[in-house]
Amino acid sequence: QWHVEGVALVLVLALLGLMWRHVRRGRWPWRPERRLTYAAAVEMLMKWPKQPLRTDEEISQVSEQRRKIFRALFPYTSKGPGDYKPRIIHIAGTKGKGSVAELLRQSLLAASGSAPRETPVVGTFCSPHIHEVTERIGVDGNSISEADLVRLTPLAVGCFRDLDWGIPFDKLLALALFYFAETRPRFILLEVGIGGLHDSTNFVETCDAAVITRIGYDHMDLLGNTLSAIAFQKAGIMKKDAVVFTLGEQNKDVSQVLRKQAEVVGVKDFVEVPSLRDLPRIVDNVTSRSAAGSTSPHLKAYRQKHWAAALEAATDPMCWAHPENVLLAASVIDYLGFPLGATFPAVVKAFPCRFETIEATDSLTVIIDGAHNHVSCRSLRERIQECHADPSEQRVLFFGCARDKNAEAMLTELLRPGKDGEPYFHGVALTRTPHMRASFTAAELHSLLPADALAAAQTRQLQVALGDDHCAQEGIHADLVNLYQAVVKQAQGRAAGTAELVDGLAVDDGQAQAVSVEQQPKVVIVICGSFYLAAALRKYILAAKR
Repeated sequence: QWHVEGVALVLVLALLGLMWRHVRRGRWPWRPERRLTYAAAVEMLMKWPKQPLRTDEEISQVSEQRRKIFRALFPYTSKGPGDYKPRIIHIAGTKGKGSVAELLRQSLLAASGSAPRETPVVGTFCSPHIHEVTERIGVDGNSISEADLVRLTPLAVGCFRDLDWGIPFDKLLALALFYFAETRPRFILLEVGIGGLHDSTNFVETCDAAVITRIGYDHMDLLGNTLSAIAFQKAGIMKKDAVVFTLGEQNKDVSQVLRKQAEVVGVKDFVEVPSLRDLPRIVDNVTSRSAAGSTSPHLKAYRQKHWAAALEAATDPMCWAHPENVLLAASVIDYLGFPLGATFPAVVKAFPCRFETIEATDSLTVIIDGAHNHVSCRSLRERIQECHADPSEQRVLFFGCARDKNAEAMLTELLRPGKDGEPYFHGVALTRTPHMRASFTAAELHSLLPADALAAAQTRQLQVALGDDHCAQEGIHADLVNLYQAVVKQAQGRAAGTAELVDGLAVDDGQAQAVSVEQQPKVVIVICGSFYLAAALRKYILAAKR
């Protein structure tokens, strides 16, 4: 009898212990768990660890552990089992990663034709998203469904349950790998998050192509303070026997590091894509070059007949992508064996927040771009100046950025005087960026304006508007929309010659309304500095247009 009572006591204690474990986790063992909703799944995926990795030592310590986790999730490895062997294209760089990935996706789909396919053509893992987190993971241009994201979220989050460094990017990559293993696309485009060497996407041991876009200063707290150090981190995606594509017009120090690392790694080919200016002149005799300097049999001369479509797309003013990114993507497509003439007519299709031009009204054009470092801002400014040189236009810059960016350098690039020495922009609106854990306030951004912009503001050649610093963390805050509306109204009134500033910002409604639509000169609003800011205003602008 004593033994029976002892066994019963042990069982009761074990049951109580199990119940206590469930209570501590917020669950009762006798109640069924609530069904996971899409909102709850997104919250689980986007939750940051209490102390994310920030130092080089911390990142290096978990780098190999991270690789082991992702290699275990995905059967594509040169040493691992599995019959699913997709062709992987890995993309790194400071500027143009997302654009090149989108160009490749559109081109691969166009080359595969519109006939029904047994297996998907291309899967994509990119960041950041514009409106919904599902945009980061897609197959054949279709984002992962909310149902699939909810279904796979517990698996993805579970990979990092006992680890204190699993960031949202890691969990989303794990979810993407589960999804690709199910859908089995023939190509997978992996866009690096930050750097390359220690990035989560660098778990692959081999890839068909490693693409390195333009490199500049960004994330210097993690990647280093020199272009050579940053280039070394980006070169970390190079793999033995892979083909590496980069720009021929990189910074001299960057090019030296990339060439040296290509030789050290032992890549199959190292292709430096010529610029748009040089390509027509040398297109008939340029050959690819391996790191050792020998001529590659795999990438012979760029032939004019194959590149005609790519050149046409790169020079098309309606093409959203920067010419250097078009030519970089075309080089990869050419290497993969697809005829460029059949693929590149598709690339002029619009892509959200990449020099996206929206005709909000007959007299109002809005250009939305996710440029968030000084290299991207320089390219954006050059392109805007090419497309919008009409002196009668009223041009306004709408800017906000994260605190870890070099806002001063970005504003300096954007607000450079025009060719005549006068301010190119007639107005600038500064605001805190919504959805960001840490962003510059409007007042802080104002203190970072370049000297010539401040001088122009004092003489009223440049109107400066500061937004409310109480932006909401979710959705579009009314203050952000109000700032946009006031800036547009002020620019329209100024263009018509009827603007009277009220508290330094708004115009007189009666005067603005007295100007007919036919009399209103063009107003161009440029929104940039952060994808979060671009996405928030894009949502409002498109809804208002409808």
